[in-house]
Amino acid sequence: MQMEKVGKVVLSLGMILSLLAAYNVKNNIKAEESDTNTIEENKNGPQQNRYYTIIDENGQVIVEEYESEDDEPKTLESNDYKVVKTRGNDTYEEAKKNVDKLKMYRSPGEYDIEAIADTKDIQYGVARIVGYVKYKEYDGTGKGRSGYTHGTSANDAAYISTSSDGKTVRVKQAGVYMDIPASSVKVSEYTSNSQVSYYYGKDGNFYHYYYTGSYGSKSKLSGTRVGYTPSYLKNQTKYYSYDGHYFYSDYISMLKDYQTGVNYHNRAINASQPYYNYYQYLSFRATTHFSAANFNQLIDNAIKNYDNVDDTTKLKNQGQALLNAQTKNGINASLMLGVTINESAWGMSYYAKDRNNLFGIGAVDSDPDKAIRFDSVEECFKYFSYNTISSGYLNGMDWRYRGPHLGDKLSGINVQYASDPYWGEKAASFSYTLNDNNSNKDYQKYDIAISKKGELDFYKDEATKTKIYDSTSTSTVNYYVYEGPATIIGTSSNSYKVLSDTVLNAKRTGQNAKGYFDIDRDYVYIKKADVNLRGAIHSNSPDPTPTYKKGDVNMDGKITTSDLLKLEKSIVYPNTNKLNNTQIVLADVNNDGKVDSRDLLKLEKHLLYGTAL
Repeated sequence: MQMEKVGKVVLSLGMILSLLAAYNVKNNIKAEESDTNTIEENKNGPQQNRYYTIIDENGQVIVEEYESEDDEPKTLESNDYKVVKTRGNDTYEEAKKNVDKLKMYRSPGEYDIEAIADTKDIQYGVARIVGYVKYKEYDGTGKGRSGYTHGTSANDAAYISTSSDGKTVRVKQAGVYMDIPASSVKVSEYTSNSQVSYYYGKDGNFYHYYYTGSYGSKSKLSGTRVGYTPSYLKNQTKYYSYDGHYFYSDYISMLKDYQTGVNYHNRAINASQPYYNYYQYLSFRATTHFSAANFNQLIDNAIKNYDNVDDTTKLKNQGQALLNAQTKNGINASLMLGVTINESAWGMSYYAKDRNNLFGIGAVDSDPDKAIRFDSVEECFKYFSYNTISSGYLNGMDWRYRGPHLGDKLSGINVQYASDPYWGEKAASFSYTLNDNNSNKDYQKYDIAISKKGELDFYKDEATKTKIYDSTSTSTVNYYVYEGPATIIGTSSNSYKVLSDTVLNAKRTGQNAKGYFDIDRDYVYIKKADVNLRGAIHSNSPDPTPTYKKGDVNMDGKITTSDLLKLEKSIVYPNTNKLNNTQIVLADVNNDGKVDSRDLLKLEKHLLYGTAL
């Protein structure tokens, strides 16, 4: 995708005086890389470090390093001004040259470098996300959350649209509609040769294949097991999806649904029966049915079968330690093992061996020695299960809370824990191997309910009269938890008894996040009408939330006179004010299949008198 350069940096009087004296001052102009590394307690973003993992379809963990020089924007700084080099046609050298030019200015001026997306001719495209990216989530409510993803650990996304000013590109990846700066995404027209992720059934097992690697290098196709092939899908056939729930045999059909609305899946093969990866949506509060011997055998098999795992792994013979942490803190031992295999490459990482730290807890690139040193592997499991998960990510009042499951970028621990959008499914994959090795002793032992909306209420008793808390009750901002799962442990006529995400107080009247989980106390009830059972056929699909509303011609999320002006210009001066494909649909407010003066009149009446569109 071609990029153009626009923008500005205004020079103040103080800046001009400084520049006039530049020949006496040695300006500190240097390249800086964005520091995206945070520990778990940092509220500025997810846990992030220099490495990401690839888990192949056989379960082998491959550690790759982010190539930050290619993936991160560089910044040039002087004493008084900053010019940001964004991805596009500009090179780092060009940006530096432009900063040098500023030293010679003797009057106020403007200069900037900014990327503008040129996607006007692309209707059905593939988006390639470049490096570490912060995005704004679009959910149709106006309360979209901020999020993070990394194009190196997952290259492609579905292209939805581009804003009218060209500065923002909307894509879908890992269940989320993301509004991303144009400088961080490359869009190309979809063809049969495009490198896009897909789902594939083989020998009864279900896999998600996706491309990894930094922009500018050759992408690698990686695959992670995401369950057993659903009955409505064929083995050895490619299916497309960017949420892992609704599958399409045709990529263009998928894009058409995505561009129609957030909840629109009519062209999907399983439009009325979405797929939910069991271990990706199972609550961390659920008790595993696997034994210590089952866990130990999994590690022994890895030592035997994988070249990069040997007897020095810190996970060897730690099955009982995992179960002890589960008993003490109420955190599923199998899911926890999946996370540590992913984080420590089967217990072979430096911090695992040197500090018994199997999760990289506390380690950041700026100061790796902040990694916590544990006296034993069991102490590490206890710390992670209580401090990180039970009283952290599963604490309904914690800013990181997005549900009790591994999840993806729409819900679950993955939202704030990792920039890798497929971190959750990677950690979940090992439980399927355990289940295969042990005669299906754990899979689907619980029923899982999936919330229909972004808010799920939790009640004290089966009558559902007294609410204890809800899925949005964080201490700061009330974030919706879409597709939030609840693990069922009982049922009545109108409600389900489910595991509470958060520890409750002694009287079960409120949350006690710093307490210890007790299955005899920490349960709640949800209304059956508020959820769908995982795997059930839905009687009808929810009404779609449009990606943009009719009349929002400039695609800025609101309908104003600016839209009226843009529509008028497109009608009066069509050669110089062309609308893109999405804007044509939005401008056709009377739904007659064409854009003309009748649409202009209807939009004008709406703005003046509030008439319906």
